[in-house]
Amino acid sequence: MYKHILVAIDLSEEAHGLLEKAAAMAKQYGATLDVVHVMDWPLTGFDPVVGYSSINDDTLLEEMAKAVQKVVAKHGIADANTHTLLGQPSSTVANLAEQLQADLLVVGSHGKRGWRALLGSTATAILQVVQCDCLVVRIKA
Repeated sequence: MYKHILVAIDLSEEAHGLLEKAAAMAKQYGATLDVVHVMDWPLTGFDPVVGYSSINDDTLLEEMAKAVQKVVAKHGIADANTHTLLGQPSSTVANLAEQLQADLLVVGSHGKRGWRALLGSTATAILQVVQCDCLVVRIKA
């Protein structure tokens, strides 16, 4: 049914459970599995508390990529199928899903308050813009 699955993770401990579910689905369908982690802008530049940041985007991406690799390595996911990006999470994930021609996006949610926050703000924003099927995995806090 699905040929290309993209799973969007954060760097929390819960990412492992999300990856396990996505990997099981990829195995079940014989699908390719890609993983994406997106860190929101702005990450560098002027900070009203500390002034200008000395960390540039390339350095930040390298550090993020190392952290993501530690998470995905435990699940046997190849470097070529791992994407570490800077940008606005919802549009960046949606653009990557389209670029990869993913037909399923797996995203975790641990929204805790109210109807609007039922899925969590990031998951909700992603679901509003992505064009493929989506699976929202409830993360128990």
